Amino acid sequence: FNDSFVFSGATNSRDLLLALQFLTAKITDPGYRPEALRQATKGIEQMFLGFAHTPNGPLALEISNLLASGDPRFGTPPKDVLLSRTLEEVKAWLTPQLQKGPIEIGIVGDMDIEETITAVAQTLGALPTRDSTPNLDALLKVSFPSTPFTKTYTIDSQIPKGLAVFYWPTTDSLNVHVNRRLNIMASIFADRLRLKLREEMGGTYSPSARSMASDVFPGYGYMTSSIDIDPTMSDKIVDAMKEIAGDMATHGVTEDELERAKLPALTSVRESARTNGYWLGNVVSRAQDKPEVLDWARSRESDMASISKADIDALTKAYLSPD
Repeated sequence: FNDSFVFSGATNSRDLLLALQFLTAKITDPGYRPEALRQATKGIEQMFLGFAHTPNGPLALEISNLLASGDPRFGTPPKDVLLSRTLEEVKAWLTPQLQKGPIEIGIVGDMDIEETITAVAQTLGALPTRDSTPNLDALLKVSFPSTPFTKTYTIDSQIPKGLAVFYWPTTDSLNVHVNRRLNIMASIFADRLRLKLREEMGGTYSPSARSMASDVFPGYGYMTSSIDIDPTMSDKIVDAMKEIAGDMATHGVTEDELERAKLPALTSVRESARTNGYWLGNVVSRAQDKPEVLDWARSRESDMASISKADIDALTKAYLSPD
């Protein structure tokens, strides 16, 4: 359960108190309205219609589940399963959490600290004592498939468009230093793939690559690269992806590639540090449950600047091997 309020211009203590009163009311007196279910049903119908006719459909429906070795918590359930859920089930599942579940509060912006503490004490702080966070260790187990596999999907579409997506198992993001370097590795891979496809195939391809390292499930993560393609070119593009990954695993990256990846990353770090969104979404909203994020924020720019060729080469050797 998550909620946020955004104020434009100056925020006074009355604005903040009203927002907290509203949020407290939603927790203590939630509405389970039939019109909300009807709206959700229409959204699900439209969503599955899009899945049936776009290359992204299999990604949403099946791939996440396959990458988690069939764990039902990953991927989108079948349409009939989603549509069979009821408001009564939602209420039975959510009510105990709203009544007793732990609450973590994050507030960011230009406000008076003491007035903010008082406003929280009068609203969320006045709720009955909540349960502590339960031990969830038994639920934190998920694994990438042990055997590599390839799957091909055919969709019903009048547009000759395809999508090629690769996944390489990596690790989690619980070690923030490794996680930052995985992001740089993915950026270099995307840049190298873009140059190869444009130079050798003459197309205006725009491939992407990113690291998807979990901050919840220990050891679980992957690098993924995707590119919109003409289906007739799929074999050549798949071969190019394999070749680049293999070359990076064997020979590492160049200093020039590293600098081209680090420069925009450092710019993004500096710019995000001036936004409330970064501090609320990435730091403050989870600092009680994960206090280490405070140190992550403090070390972010210096650690990014210190990333070396040797750092990235070690990761490409560990994770981009052809096998």
